[in-house]
Amino acid sequence: DARKIWSPMLLNCDANNTKEENSDKEELMEYHRKQVISGLNDALSHSAISMFVTSATTAVAFFANLASEIVVLRCFGIYAGTLMLINYILVIIILPAAIIVTDTGVKIFTTSKFFISKLKYRIASFWHNAATNFDKMFNRLIPQIVYIIRLPLILLTFIVFALSIYAIAKKPGIRLPERNSIQFLRSNHPYEWFDENAATLFDFSIGQQPKMNVVAVWGIKPTTLVIKKIF
Repeated sequence: DARKIWSPMLLNCDANNTKEENSDKEELMEYHRKQVISGLNDALSHSAISMFVTSATTAVAFFANLASEIVVLRCFGIYAGTLMLINYILVIIILPAAIIVTDTGVKIFTTSKFFISKLKYRIASFWHNAATNFDKMFNRLIPQIVYIIRLPLILLTFIVFALSIYAIAKKPGIRLPERNSIQFLRSNHPYEWFDENAATLFDFSIGQQPKMNVVAVWGIKPTTLVIKKIF
């Protein structure tokens, strides 16, 4: 009789404990999911603008090939510029979802076996320590170094800027090609000399109409061969 009385109570306690464990696991998973989403939001809020600027400037540089007279370069500019923009859109849309799905899959896979869970714990500890060290380096060490060398760094920046202006405007000088539309090197480079000066130094580049070649042969009559009787 006592067993009959206590058995339902024990079953109810086991069921309640199981429900509490499941609810705790669900709460932990929900908390972890919110942490992942919050981290992704913070990361994208800092990186989305910089990635957009990088992708947009690269795409504009590729689209500048549309001004070329070469059809292949135009096609390449359209393809590469469009690819950069689509790549940025895919990174913004697919990357957060892929990280969440991957993290969920890893959680489900590692909770089944003790060895895999232990290995995952060690890997997670390693990445946590690495992230902590990187956080210290980027938030403390690098700002301190930049603050210490701020004056020489600003002076060096102005010097490099002045040298760049001198190199563009004075020596060696940079200008657009006047005759060769596919010029890659400077105009006085030996590889570019012929294409740059061919129009002024050689007659075939002046634009004359090509002449018709005629071959004339003298000394032979178009008659049938006749053997004389002397032979």
